[in-house]
Amino acid sequence: QNKRIAYELSIRSSILKILTDIFRYWAEYKTINFENNINDTIKKSLVNISENFSTVTVKSVAEYCNYSSNYFSHIFKKNVGKTPYEYILSIRLREAELKLVSSNESITDIAMMCGFSSTSHFISCFKSKHGFTPLQFKKKYTSNLSESHNHQ
Repeated sequence: QNKRIAYELSIRSSILKILTDIFRYWAEYKTINFENNINDTIKKSLVNISENFSTVTVKSVAEYCNYSSNYFSHIFKKNVGKTPYEYILSIRLREAELKLVSSNESITDIAMMCGFSSTSHFISCFKSKHGFTPLQFKKKYTSNLSESHNHQ
């Protein structure tokens, strides 16, 4: 309604920013190529992990698939390209990222909701992946969202 000067450019730049983030997200999390012949048991394990990411362990998924942990880890990595632990961690971090920017939950609550054993472990894993803490991530992305709303 309040069409300030260059509002169309502001809208276009916001759309491009969103598309850039989506493409980067896809590139980072495209860990599975379903065109490959992925073992049916591994497909079953991926569903189990996605449905229970906050409580699942490598051992529990291996048992769910009726495999030993070592054998399961071997065939999982062969099919997916990551170890089961790396995959579970990536799912937990992705969920945490979503919660950080879409909720007002505390860092501790988000860590627990996403299956991290402690806040310090969560912060350490998050910082290792992103190079900054979850709080810095939250501030950066929530301020970017509010800025793009204010400019339109």
